[in-house]
Amino acid sequence: MSADFEKIKSIVAEYEGEKRFSHTLAVMREVEYISRKCLFPEEKAEKALLAALLHDITKKFGEKEQEEMFRKYGIDVPASAPTMHEKTGAHFARELFGAAIVDNEVFSAIYCHTTGKEHMSMLDMAVFIADYTEET
Repeated sequence: MSADFEKIKSIVAEYEGEKRFSHTLAVMREVEYISRKCLFPEEKAEKALLAALLHDITKKFGEKEQEEMFRKYGIDVPASAPTMHEKTGAHFARELFGAAIVDNEVFSAIYCHTTGKEHMSMLDMAVFIADYTEET
C-alpha cells in the first residue's frame, strides 16, 4: 500500500477508536479475501480496500451530529439511526480526503455498505458482504 493509504489509515483510526478500528481492519481483511476470490483487477481491489477502510468513519458520531451532517450534505434524514453513518460517512470521507481519493466507486461502496441498494456493483457488494462476514 502507498504512503497515502497509510496516512489515511492513521486518520481513520483517530476517528474510530480502538474497538471500531479493529472491526475496520477485519473488514479490510475480508474485502481483500473477497477481491482475490472474485479476481478483482488490482485497481478495483485497492478501491475495495479503501472503501472498507473508510466505511465506518462517522459511525462513532452521535445521532445529533449525524442529523447535522445530513442537513449539511443535503440528504433526507432516515428513520433509522443505526444506518445514518453509511450516508454521512461517504460524504464526510470525500470531504476529508477529496474526490480524487474517494471517487464515485469508493463513495458508492461506503454509501450502501449497511443497507445495500439496487444495482450494486461488485465493489459495493464486496464491502457490504465483508462488513457482515468479518471475523469479529
